Amino acid sequence: MRLIPRLIILALILVASIAPAQNRVENRHVAQRMQLMQTGRAAVDVLTGMMSNRIRFDKPRARAARKSLIKMTDAIPKHFRKRRTDPLSNAKITLWINWTDFKYRAKGANNAARALNARSLNGLRATLPDLMQTCLSCHRAYRKDRKMVKTH
Repeated sequence: MRLIPRLIILALILVASIAPAQNRVENRHVAQRMQLMQTGRAAVDVLTGMMSNRIRFDKPRARAARKSLIKMTDAIPKHFRKRRTDPLSNAKITLWINWTDFKYRAKGANNAARALNARSLNGLRATLPDLMQTCLSCHRAYRKDRKMVKTH
C-alpha cells in the first residue's frame, strides 16, 4: 500500500519535469528574438514604474534603461530579418510579408527610444508615451494576440 503513494509522487515528478520541455522555444533564433523583446520590456517596466511613481525616479537608472532601449530597438531588424518559426513564437507571418513596413516601424521605435528624455521625471513623462505608442502599434500589426502576457 505504501508503494502506490510513492509511485504517484514519482509520476507527478516525471510529469512536472516533462511539462516545461513542451514550453521551451526550440528554434534558437526565435529564442534570441524573444529575449531581445524581454530586454526591451524590462527597460520599459523600469521607466513606466518611474513615470507612475511606483519606482523613485533615478536618473542613472533611467538613462541606462534608455540606452538599453536604443540598443534593443536598433537590433530588431537583424533579429527578425529571416523568417524563423517556432510553435511558441508570437510573430505573425505578415511581418515578413510586409517587411518594409516592419523595418519602418522598428526605425520609428529606435527614433522614439533616442528621443526619450531620461534626465528628469517630467522629461520622461513627456517622451515615454511616444515610445510606448510606437511599440504597441507594431505589436498590434505583427504580434499574435495571446491571452497570456508574452513577448515574441
